[in-house]
Amino acid sequence: MVNADTTLSRRAVLQLAGAGAVTVATAAAWLPEAGAAATVTARALSNPGFEEAGTAIPGWQSVTGADAFSITTEVAAEGGQALRVSATGAARLRSSSVQITPGQYYAVLVQGWWTAGAPELTLRFLDADGAEVAARDRSHAGLKADQWYWLSVAGHAPEGAATAYVTIGAAAAATFVADDVRLVETAPKVETFAYAVEEIAVTGMTRHDDRHYVVTRNQTPAQLGEYDRGTGELTGQWELSEGIGAWTPVATEEAIFLATFTGGAIHRLDLGTREVSTVGHFTEDDVTVYGMVMAADGNLYCVTYPDCALWRVDPATGAGERVAELGEGELYGRGIATEGNDIVVCTTSPGGVYHYDISSGALTDITPGDRSAFIAVGIRDGKVWATYGPRVVEFTLTGEVLRRWQLAGSQIDTMGVLEDGSVAVWMRPTGHVHRLAPDAEEFEDLGTPAAEQEGRALILEADGRLGGLAGNGLLWSWSAAGFDTDDLNLSDLVGSTVVQHLCVMPNGMVATSGTDVHIHRRPRSGERAVRVPFAGTPMRLAYGDGALWAATYPRTEVYRIQPGSWLTERIGAIGNGQYRPYAMHYDEGRNAMVIATEPSSIPAGGAVTVVDLVSREFTSWVAPLGGQAVIHATAGERTFLSGGLSDEPPLVGEIDLDTGEVAWTVAPLPHLRTIESTVLHEGLLYGVARGNEWFAIDVDSHQVVHTGWLSGTHSYGNVAVQQGRVVLPTHRSLVFELDVNKRDAQVLAEGGEESWRRPPQFGFDRRGTGAWGLSDLRLARWDLSADHLPQ
Repeated sequence: MVNADTTLSRRAVLQLAGAGAVTVATAAAWLPEAGAAATVTARALSNPGFEEAGTAIPGWQSVTGADAFSITTEVAAEGGQALRVSATGAARLRSSSVQITPGQYYAVLVQGWWTAGAPELTLRFLDADGAEVAARDRSHAGLKADQWYWLSVAGHAPEGAATAYVTIGAAAAATFVADDVRLVETAPKVETFAYAVEEIAVTGMTRHDDRHYVVTRNQTPAQLGEYDRGTGELTGQWELSEGIGAWTPVATEEAIFLATFTGGAIHRLDLGTREVSTVGHFTEDDVTVYGMVMAADGNLYCVTYPDCALWRVDPATGAGERVAELGEGELYGRGIATEGNDIVVCTTSPGGVYHYDISSGALTDITPGDRSAFIAVGIRDGKVWATYGPRVVEFTLTGEVLRRWQLAGSQIDTMGVLEDGSVAVWMRPTGHVHRLAPDAEEFEDLGTPAAEQEGRALILEADGRLGGLAGNGLLWSWSAAGFDTDDLNLSDLVGSTVVQHLCVMPNGMVATSGTDVHIHRRPRSGERAVRVPFAGTPMRLAYGDGALWAATYPRTEVYRIQPGSWLTERIGAIGNGQYRPYAMHYDEGRNAMVIATEPSSIPAGGAVTVVDLVSREFTSWVAPLGGQAVIHATAGERTFLSGGLSDEPPLVGEIDLDTGEVAWTVAPLPHLRTIESTVLHEGLLYGVARGNEWFAIDVDSHQVVHTGWLSGTHSYGNVAVQQGRVVLPTHRSLVFELDVNKRDAQVLAEGGEESWRRPPQFGFDRRGTGAWGLSDLRLARWDLSADHLPQ
């Protein structure tokens, strides 16, 4: 028989307490000390160790797959018996019910001996009538065979809950042993306050008569708004049941069609009934539709990422057919336009332009010259227009180039090939709009309606003026008299959105970022935050040298935000072909920000940049990890980098920020693609990869001393040290403690609701074992005490 190494079993505690609940202080051997003593209540399940004799399994009831469950004496965590699960399909065994208190936190802990499959635990909450009101479940995958693990699931009892029970089993074939089932109650783990980010960011727009239809980005659910520019009023607003946005809504005489991302759902706003419905899903894949049109054959056509395909979609049913693969090894289908039986599409990375004949179904490569990252495409009178970088090219359906232009700026965001014979483009980063009038030879610079903002759409207004939509919700029209604007930030389309980053400042304020930066001056008060408008997306925040700092996407600019006035000052840009700031930390010794970035194209190589906060000088070390993006960089006496997003095994290494010399590198998890974050703790560099695995490296020997799984999730986050512990929040609101001295990663807390656009992270202050984070799009205080966990 194989037994777990324990000092005081929960079973012994229950024997002392009899059949009722027992209150256990943190001094109990099976509850580690974590700061001030807390109270944990053990809820007594019937036969938690499967030791009781009987023809069935006393205290437990089969829900499905009864033949999968039996008692074993060959392996047990405690005592002489345990539950063996040998499932060939779905199988679940239910515990007895216990009384619970709404609002309290309940954790199920089970010792599991894994052989195959994915053990599943579920915690179900019932009301007084026995109806289920909520459930939490976790499947545990990636375990190592023939050793004990702590399997767990937890959550907060909802309002109206009266009892709870546990199920053990699997959704598919699995073989494992379960023993020592514990259900414990403790104080709530999450306290929520005001929404972390309330703003408007938009993705797409179309027009029907004099009404503009705009789709929000990163709100959950996404919103479709109908705006009357004549009156300046929002005349309609609808929730989209799936997705967080839609890039290119399509207007017909009867309806507005939208393809939300991600997931392939087609939505329809009936302009007669003014009701929105989900027509269907054209694919089961997790795709993003970047372009969609209604073609002459009455079907919708769209281009997608990451399969880079052209799809034909029935607007009545949402049923889709993948009619063409665009290029070879492509990821992004970016633009689409149609005229008659012709459809033209463009792709990015490496990029091309293609013609699809609706009548014959033939796809032809009509790329005008060398491969480039094409962003937008249009067609009029049999002539094709496409943009790449700051360039516009006009060519025939056979690929013959007619005219080219190069405009001031680094990239064209969007293009409109308009019904009046004109062509308009919107430049990044200048924000300038350029227009080619009918029969003109050169583009005219019209100026900028929204400085440094991303351009989302260019249209022809009902009155013949040029119109557009900026990424920050600014609607505009242009005439010879100039620009006329409406700000959707003043409308009811403003809402709570998923969050890019969070930063706790020394004065107790909490900053969050979405499309803009938001300052929660009194985060526990619930009052609405101060909004700091931004050009570009402030992906990373950090505090240092008496100010808040932001690093933006896509221009990798660095801004200083002055506390109190909250005025922004642009310090400079990283440049060097860098595109996305993945990490930014304050290096107190250098009085500098250390920023890790991804290049605009792999394998150009990412960079680590030091920004001196006094001199404002930027020092960039490009490609320290070869062609990999630099995903994370630590700050301190030693600087450690992690990389990824390439076809090579992701590296971890150490760099000298004075010389740029990389002292050593190692690939701790070579089968994965990206190392998300690292942190140094007691001579070990802890890290987590995209793919629910973690590791520890001895930074002196450069040896990988431990690898493990984040069982029950396929996610990752930003690892950090808090009060001598390594903690890791992940998506699905799971918080792990990583410790090479424990047999597996343990769940400190779960039960919040998803809120993150980027990998989750915590902000720490000096208030005990708590941390600032998110739950259900709200600023939240998380209790990270481990009082309920076994040693």
